[in-house]
Amino acid sequence: SQELQLYNADGSMLAWRRPEEPVQERSLNKRRDFFITQMIELPRTLTVGPYTLKVIVRDKVGGGVSEAVVAVNIVADKAIVAAGDARSQ
Repeated sequence: SQELQLYNADGSMLAWRRPEEPVQERSLNKRRDFFITQMIELPRTLTVGPYTLKVIVRDKVGGGVSEAVVAVNIVADKAIVAAGDARSQ
């Protein structure tokens, strides 16, 4: 399963959450790795500023849990987004 949690910059407030959703995966061979690709549409009501997105993946069969944290910056000016893209290239 996968769960998403978006926190404000200092992690003190949960700004948005996508509840745990099951992920169906079937294979005849034992898996050594696993990937989930998913588009995330955040609510338009979020305020401008830095956030952290926590992604939690739970293995319901094997019992493992994996978490990753990704920095997200919400901006209001499209020019800022374009400038950030140019700097990262």
